[in-house]
Amino acid sequence: ECVREHTDATAVAILLDDDGSYRAVRHFGETSAEVDADDAAILALKATHAPIDPHAYRTTLAGDLALPMVARGRLLGVVLCGVRESGEAYAPDEIEALHEVALGVGSALSALDGDAGHTTIADLRGSIADLRGSIAALHDMIERRLPERGL
Repeated sequence: ECVREHTDATAVAILLDDDGSYRAVRHFGETSAEVDADDAAILALKATHAPIDPHAYRTTLAGDLALPMVARGRLLGVVLCGVRESGEAYAPDEIEALHEVALGVGSALSALDGDAGHTTIADLRGSIADLRGSIAALHDMIERRLPERGL
């Protein structure tokens, strides 16, 4: 949503590691839904941890800018931005800002996974379910201890 709101990208996808491929979990516009973990652009992102132009690689990543989501030295996912409505290339300061967003998302995903260091789509679903369960349990405990206050 942040990328959609602050750029004129015609498409954006968030692809997460799914044991052997990177699969889109959120997207808008026409973009890649799944990319093999051995794809040339994915390998470049793993090696450099820096934004790349997918056009420079033989890849199935369909976009103008690929930003790595990295944590603990591991590529957890990719933010893939499509062409801009204006037709202009992404400016260096825009790329830097989007890279910071992608790294922040990678850090957040890593935090959800705790110390395991192997966040995949399945891991996240489990972590999110655990988090929702904890929130519900906390809410119930507050209701039991403070019922008269309506908190």
